[in-house]
Amino acid sequence: MILDQAKNYFLDRIGELKQLSHDKNYVNPWIFVCASAFIDYLAKIVSGADRGRTGYKDFIKDYLSRINSNYKNFTYNDGKKDLPDQMYHVLRCGILHSFSFIPDSRSRRSGGRDRSIVLCHSDERDRKGWRHLMFFPPSGYTGPTIVTDAALFVAEDFIDDLEKVVNLIFADASTNATLSVNIETWTSNHPPIMGNV
Repeated sequence: MILDQAKNYFLDRIGELKQLSHDKNYVNPWIFVCASAFIDYLAKIVSGADRGRTGYKDFIKDYLSRINSNYKNFTYNDGKKDLPDQMYHVLRCGILHSFSFIPDSRSRRSGGRDRSIVLCHSDERDRKGWRHLMFFPPSGYTGPTIVTDAALFVAEDFIDDLEKVVNLIFADASTNATLSVNIETWTSNHPPIMGNV
């Protein structure tokens, strides 16, 4: 898969997520499940290898934080600045492996915290004045109290950030030969899901 084809492929997948997010009758977790898997693949193409949890967290720190610094600098109420860790343990491992925001025992031992991420869609954001990557629950919140120290992810804003990060990766690859080779190597050896066989 050459660079232009790869870029177009990933932007097409983002387009599909955007379509899904615009259907107000279809508010669901699937956008976040797909986005979490998408980040996992992007982390592998930039390094040209499967670096596991380290690669996933580094991708958030090195790439997503260039789109929005809160991916790296978000501060939890307890003072921790470990959103990349929580994204790995709760978003990636939690919802991809367990379809839950409660990390498994292995993730807990590695720092994953129950419900450290909360999800919403733009309709709720717009009604309540919430914003992507804000502290949750906000002051004055009167909803369920099971969440006490979390980062809020807004589906549509998260998708927009992923679109920006794809464009950033491929802009970097146009001037960085190592990154270009990494992308081509990974996508050749581990082609992403395609509609045609």
